[in-house]
Amino acid sequence: MEKLQLQKRGTDLYLLPHRPSTDLENCRLFFEFTDKNGKYIYGDAMQCDFKYRFNHKYTGKPLKKPIREKANRLCFQLATEREDGLCYHYEHEKEMNSKSYEFTIADLLRAVNEYSAEQYDDIEYVDRIGVN
Repeated sequence: MEKLQLQKRGTDLYLLPHRPSTDLENCRLFFEFTDKNGKYIYGDAMQCDFKYRFNHKYTGKPLKKPIREKANRLCFQLATEREDGLCYHYEHEKEMNSKSYEFTIADLLRAVNEYSAEQYDDIEYVDRIGVN
């Protein structure tokens, strides 16, 4: 197994006064991998700090107005290059974002490993992706 290389592209979380509960060090992390179909995928994993709730917590009845709640979710913004050389959204991005991944190392690896041809068991922070 390999280490997933992550490049910090956001604010270091230890600088925030109200640090979210996570073992990741940065709120926006760039990474790249090859998916199971051989496509080169690249993009960001970010902390999404809210979600909307459309049903009552206890009764399950629909709400008239959705409620915005704090969350510690993992969101992806991924792209791929097609045969014509242009950049497009990765077709599984919506599917990845619909799952309830937490903003943790374990869930980031679980999400990437689900779509990646190579399986990763750890992360490593690098200054530039692809540079050893």
